Amino acid sequence: MILFRSKKLKTYPMQRQRIPTELQDAVKIFCKKKKEHRYTLQYIGNIIGKDHSTVMHHIAAYNNLYDTDRFFREKADAFSEEQFLADFHEYRTALADKLVNQIR
Repeated sequence: MILFRSKKLKTYPMQRQRIPTELQDAVKIFCKKKKEHRYTLQYIGNIIGKDHSTVMHHIAAYNNLYDTDRFFREKADAFSEEQFLADFHEYRTALADKLVNQIR
């Protein structure tokens, strides 16, 4: 468990924030599409709020799923980056609001 410390605030335990299950496939597809357009792992990670090794994991999982899962392949072929970014932004905003309310 990671602790958040500040001189002005009390110490609060913070849990690692996981991407919701319903966004996991979209994150894998997003990472793969961005890598195909020659973006760096670090840049992609910054967009999704994770480090480069997580992006590598998502790309490897994408490759496996695309080859073996027909439903995932259909999702990947119909993927909309604009819709993903809107959904992901909504998730991140809700997460930030939740964290602010925990501190209060």
